[in-house]
Amino acid sequence: VINTYTLTLDTAGTGSGKVSGSGTYNDGQTALVSATANPGSTFDSWTGHDAAECATGKVLMNADKSCTANFTINTYTLTLITTGTGSGSVTGAGTYTYSESATVGATPDSGSIFTGWSGPDADACGSGTFTMDSDKSCTATFDLTAAPADLVVSSVTTTPARVAYVGDQVTITATIANNGGTAASNFEVDFYKNLSRPPVAGTPVDASCTVSSLDPGAKTTCSGTVTYATTGTKVIWAWADAPNAVPESNDGNNSSHVGLSIR
Repeated sequence: VINTYTLTLDTAGTGSGKVSGSGTYNDGQTALVSATANPGSTFDSWTGHDAAECATGKVLMNADKSCTANFTINTYTLTLITTGTGSGSVTGAGTYTYSESATVGATPDSGSIFTGWSGPDADACGSGTFTMDSDKSCTATFDLTAAPADLVVSSVTTTPARVAYVGDQVTITATIANNGGTAASNFEVDFYKNLSRPPVAGTPVDASCTVSSLDPGAKTTCSGTVTYATTGTKVIWAWADAPNAVPESNDGNNSSHVGLSIR
């Protein structure tokens, strides 16, 4: 009488797949086993009493044996980024499991418009809702609805215009115009004394003031106070810049200067 033995193969895990090789075998036969993951899943490993043999793909049937194939469902990342002259927000980025539905959105900030998706998966993001079956990436473009803010320092004055003594304080006033199409907010006006040329990056600031908001076509004044320690004619520069979300159309025209005579 030839003894027969049973090979039992099970599946487990968050994913899914198929196993082959289970059944009844005569004593001494070799069972060929395999585990194949379904789309969207990954085969991890064999577990169970006879996992070591199942991992080789060949199981010597000299007793009843069993193994469990473990499958994990795949996860994918949806990456959403923004670009353009304007600004806005995107929703839907994150990690998804295989076949999970992703819904994306793009909302422009005030003064901007959403002009479309680009990138390798632009068509999917353009549909609004799609199935995640791989890593995906899209870029949302936001553009300004009007010309950027363009700050111009139209004039610089000093009070007094002539200083009698070293150590006197001088109030510097700059007139700034917004010649652009969008408002500029929370920008700084910096004052530099004793400079013979326009300030460059890293030049120490002697005084400054802040403008909270300046609408398109509007003008405002901003002042700072400095103390002079030397005599002679000095050149005072004023420089305005808007580091907020609304860029300038021309960074090169936002400065002006005036001479101050010190006896």
